[in-house]
Amino acid sequence: MAFNGAGVRDTARTLKISINTVIPALKSSVVLSHQQEANN
Repeated sequence: MAFNGAGVRDTARTLKISINTVIPALKSSVVLSHQQEANN
């Protein structure tokens, strides 16, 4: 899984949170969406 580095930094800066918070949140949302697709 690859993330656009600038997009992650912009998201973190806008939300005033750490990049290390953004990346796991994005990864978990991708995993959840794949699980939902598999269940349908």
